[in-house]
Amino acid sequence: MELAIEEIGRAGAMHVEPAFIRGYVDIDEGMFTSANASKLRARAETPGLGIKAVSAHLDPSGPDAVDVLSRRVTFAAGIGASFLITNSGPMKNREGIRRTIDAVLPRLEQADIALALENPGHGNGDLFDSARSGASFIREIGSRHICLNHDAGNVFTYSQEATQPAEDITAAIHAVGHAHLNDVVSRDAGWKFCALGRGSVDYQKDWAHPSFGASG
Repeated sequence: MELAIEEIGRAGAMHVEPAFIRGYVDIDEGMFTSANASKLRARAETPGLGIKAVSAHLDPSGPDAVDVLSRRVTFAAGIGASFLITNSGPMKNREGIRRTIDAVLPRLEQADIALALENPGHGNGDLFDSARSGASFIREIGSRHICLNHDAGNVFTYSQEATQPAEDITAAIHAVGHAHLNDVVSRDAGWKFCALGRGSVDYQKDWAHPSFGASG
């Protein structure tokens, strides 16, 4: 983490998005403390980086989801983030996901943090598979503190369809609050990340929209 932040700052970036995602890195719930948040914020500020968003995925329908999500909200506030990003959870547990969000919404409002639900990158049976299908769930809640995080690469790796991310995000633009702009290319072993413009995402399309300010 220290080396990554140092090199990101040296490259001229203005912000960094820390990610705490099981399966990508080893994490445990003990990491989400106020002390660790303060250390991470100070570490990012050393090379002049801000933190606007943090990815800390969980299953919002889990038995301890309210406590787990509340802990992440406090951690996000401690590092100065405006967006807390997570996957949405399984469609079969839709009611449980909604109960968790309703229970934690007052904490999000108090901290002025938006919970951004991300379209999934792998698996199946999720609450939504794209921004288009997730927009109605966001409208149903009706809070500016609940929005979508649109991940361009995930549109390909989850759905396996030919829909371009620009088309998907346009269909749900008013529900999207944050975005991950990335690119992927299909290989024999599966999808791989690649440099922007070198993969399947058509970045020649017009992504501009007056109501959307993306960062990624």
